[in-house]
Amino acid sequence: MPVVVFNGFAAAGFMAGYVILGISIATSRVFPRWSGILIGVGAPAHLVGFGVAQLASPALWFVAVLGSLALGSGLASCGYRMWARPGL
Repeated sequence: MPVVVFNGFAAAGFMAGYVILGISIATSRVFPRWSGILIGVGAPAHLVGFGVAQLASPALWFVAVLGSLALGSGLASCGYRMWARPGL
C-alpha cells in the first residue's frame, strides 16, 4: 500500500475521531458546549483547508489556520476546565 494512501486513511481517521470527540463534548454537560463545537468544526476545517491550500491555491491557507485555531482553542478550553476544577 503506498504511503500516500496510508496517510489519507490516517488523516480521515483523525478527522473522524475529532468530530466524534467534539460531538461527545458538546452533548455532555461536563465541558462548555462551545468547546466541543470548536473541536468538531476545527479539525475538518484544518484538514480540508490544508489539502485545498496544497493542491489548489495557497491563498486558502487562512482556512487551515482558522481550523487549527478553532481546534486548539476547543482543546485548550477543555484542558483549562480540567486544570481549574480538579474534581471534574
